[in-house]
Amino acid sequence: MVAAAFCHDIDHRGTNNLYQTNLVICYWFGMCRLGSGSPLAKLHGSSIMERHHLEYSKTLMAEESLNIFVNLQKRQFETVQHLFDVCIIATDLALYFKKRTMFQNIVNATEPMETEKDKIDHISNNPIRKEIIMAMMMTGCDLSAITKPWDVQSKVALMVAAEFWEQGDLERTVLDQQPIPMMDRNCAAELPKMQCGFIQFVCAFVYKEFSRFHVEITPMFDGLNINLKNWKELADIHAAKMAAIEEEKKKLEAPPEFSGQTFITELFYENRNTAKYLIYTSQDFFLRTNMSTNDNTNSVERERQTLLL
Repeated sequence: MVAAAFCHDIDHRGTNNLYQTNLVICYWFGMCRLGSGSPLAKLHGSSIMERHHLEYSKTLMAEESLNIFVNLQKRQFETVQHLFDVCIIATDLALYFKKRTMFQNIVNATEPMETEKDKIDHISNNPIRKEIIMAMMMTGCDLSAITKPWDVQSKVALMVAAEFWEQGDLERTVLDQQPIPMMDRNCAAELPKMQCGFIQFVCAFVYKEFSRFHVEITPMFDGLNINLKNWKELADIHAAKMAAIEEEKKKLEAPPEFSGQTFITELFYENRNTAKYLIYTSQDFFLRTNMSTNDNTNSVERERQTLLL
């Protein structure tokens, strides 16, 4: 598992599986075909980047000088390769969501057990259970920055966001698509809010269930909740600022209130010979005056119409 963790993102391209699927790759006489997929997408039908990391790792292990498992027997090495498959492919979050219920069922079954040996036997005697636990451990490691002290977590979040924004730029320029907010650098101010959603709907489950499964994981779950609190405070500050701006905007756009006096607001349009005036009064109606001017004769024609609200 440690070796798989080292290799799980090897030769990463800085883009996700969806981008690889939608990438423009074919050019014929200056023409391109959209949505045809990258070479990696054509090679791997699902979990595109994860399968690339896996195959790249196997290529490295084919070199005797790089193969740390070179002294294993053939059967043992085949087991290692299978576990590499399980662990690296498990870092595809799409698969994580599919396995969450199975993991929770395992935790529910082992939580009442009195001894650690009973829990270990329950898992070890069933290869499927063991692989689900390993897969969830890989996800827990992959997302672990979310549990780190705030100074580490905030920096990592900005680094990841910067990578997402680069992909968003590519989606605009290469795919001619509008990126989702998470990938859109124009939505950078929404990062705290998006981090809260990421923690609550993606990360929290795995650390909450692992803290039930193994008490030593509890500090990671505690760290996650501290970071969630910090991100929520930042999100609330941003939301308050935006609400204040919106309120001020409404005040500026709203018609002024007066007591029995007529107030005139002049609105200019592109045609400099035409101006419109709004005349507000304290009654339940307003007067709309259209004024047309003729620069040559200095004559003014006015048409006034009373409109009931």
